[in-house]
Amino acid sequence: MSEKFKIEDGVPIRHAYSGRAMKYPFKELQVGQSFYVPLDGHKSVYTLQCSLLTCARQAGIKVTTATDDNGVRVWRIE
Repeated sequence: MSEKFKIEDGVPIRHAYSGRAMKYPFKELQVGQSFYVPLDGHKSVYTLQCSLLTCARQAGIKVTTATDDNGVRVWRIE
């Protein structure tokens, strides 16, 4: 048994919540609809795309994306 860590039962699970409203409209997006996010202020199209995919996963929806030099388009697929 590890003396460094105490194993406990019955501790309620805290759900991660930043307290901020979702920046992108994933909850309102219907299957087949899309929205475009311009690159404004993001380091690269790749980092913007990764951020959008992470937000979609956290919102519990499936999306696909397409990039161009100026931003990312996101479609809800399920």
